[in-house]
Amino acid sequence: MSRPSPPPPALGYIRGTGADSSHLITNFHTTKMKTVAVVLAVAAVVSSGPVRLSSYGPLPRYTPAPAYRPADSYYNAPAVYSVDWGVSDAFGNYYGYSEDREGHSTRGSYFVNLPDGRLQKVTYAVDGDSGFVADVSYVGEARYPTYRPAPAYGPGPVYGPITTYG
Repeated sequence: MSRPSPPPPALGYIRGTGADSSHLITNFHTTKMKTVAVVLAVAAVVSSGPVRLSSYGPLPRYTPAPAYRPADSYYNAPAVYSVDWGVSDAFGNYYGYSEDREGHSTRGSYFVNLPDGRLQKVTYAVDGDSGFVADVSYVGEARYPTYRPAPAYGPGPVYGPITTYG
């Protein structure tokens, strides 16, 4: 009887060693194919041009504003205004504010009734770049409440013996 012939060697079979490395070669080819597929996909996306976010029209384009534009006429006009208000109510609140400005010169004042009974008044002026110059003054005399010691309390309650129930 004759012996059957051996099957043909598989891919990656190393004759004489008995080792089958077909799985190594298959993994290598699979990895190589995946890499080629990823490179082709990236190339297709890059070469397709800009991506549209919607189908309503072309993508918006940024156009920078001009580097210089002349100032509006109201911007160059000198500031002119006058403000004045005050409050005095039944609860003892008394305060107010006043300011006048013409061009770069500003003058004003404000006042407030302090808790100690005095009136604090601040008068200020600003001329161009000279800075804020203030003068603080007080009208009246401070009144503080007289000290009254805490009331003296008598001795505390006296309790009887503790009753226990058995």
